[in-house]
Amino acid sequence: MVFFCLDFVILKQEWYIFVLYVLASRCNQEDVVFLVDSSGSIYRSNWPIILEFMKNIVRDFTIGPNNVRVGVAIFGNDVQPIFQLNTYSTQSQILSAIDRIPFLDQTTNTPAAIRYMRTAMFTPQNGDRPSAPNTAIIITDGVPRVPTDVTEARRMTLQEANLARNQRINMFAIGIGPELTTAFLSQMADRPTNTHVFQVNQVRELETILNQVSSAACSPSLPPTPPPRPPGLFPSCF
Repeated sequence: MVFFCLDFVILKQEWYIFVLYVLASRCNQEDVVFLVDSSGSIYRSNWPIILEFMKNIVRDFTIGPNNVRVGVAIFGNDVQPIFQLNTYSTQSQILSAIDRIPFLDQTTNTPAAIRYMRTAMFTPQNGDRPSAPNTAIIITDGVPRVPTDVTEARRMTLQEANLARNQRINMFAIGIGPELTTAFLSQMADRPTNTHVFQVNQVRELETILNQVSSAACSPSLPPTPPPRPPGLFPSCF
């Protein structure tokens, strides 16, 4: 999206409208699923911080049945769907639903979560649209522990992540704490890693990566169609 203005002074006069126009065209069609670790190592006291982080990402989207759709699942011993891509159609509904997500206080079954996401959530019956990019945001603080053989659990997780990427699901991995290595998160996520892998030392630092995650999650693979420019908008620009 490029505009040419005849006069820099005129551009300065219209910059505010221009910014609003650009922001209105961000992330205007995408199917986004959050997969959120609800294991005991997250700690109940940190759960509201994770929910608020998710809500702040959602606030950066243009939510609507023809715009951005959002689904959420949490995982512990197994995966628990919270709502599907076609469950809610407004931002306020999604924010309220996120507030009601329970804390499981269980272990970490990451492979089951990714498998459920790609086989059940990103499906037409649950709101997935063939015309919209698919994005998954995985938030976790620990290595997979189901099955109990950690090596096998890691292998299964990476296998499921690879299958998800092969389905053209844009995978983002957010790691909390020291247990997860950058190498493991990078194998879960898409490329480039500098825009798909994020790490923080503790839950309360999630807000420090909010802008990066929100910007990266606006899929670059399918640029949104800008809204029609109203008559008289940027009259000196073309």
